[in-house]
Amino acid sequence: MPFVTPDDVHALQVDVEAEADGLASALKAAIYANDVSIFDPIVPAWQSMMTRVQLFLRENPSWLNTASQMDRGQQLQRELGPWHARMTAAGVKNVPAMPPQPPPPESLFGNVQGILIALAVLMALREMR
Repeated sequence: MPFVTPDDVHALQVDVEAEADGLASALKAAIYANDVSIFDPIVPAWQSMMTRVQLFLRENPSWLNTASQMDRGQQLQRELGPWHARMTAAGVKNVPAMPPQPPPPESLFGNVQGILIALAVLMALREMR
């Protein structure tokens, strides 16, 4: 993950909040229009998702936690993505367009793996001499 600051976390919180609010508004309108029942399984599932979003939004961006806060926020964005299609399939109208998704999470050992492969190749080449 590139270097991130508390300002980056705040910007991510703004993006997550905007996406979640857009989806929540569309679902609320569908319930009021009787397009979706309050007993539909999508409603409690969405409430659970919103609880997780709200917990992330309540976090104060801090220098000590920026990397983990960015990871959590980007994971929430990845989880919000499928909700656009899920709500449309449930009969929700005016579902907002899905914003660009964050990049996939980086492996902690991705660089180490590349270095080990390079060392193995170099050692093999050395043995061939």
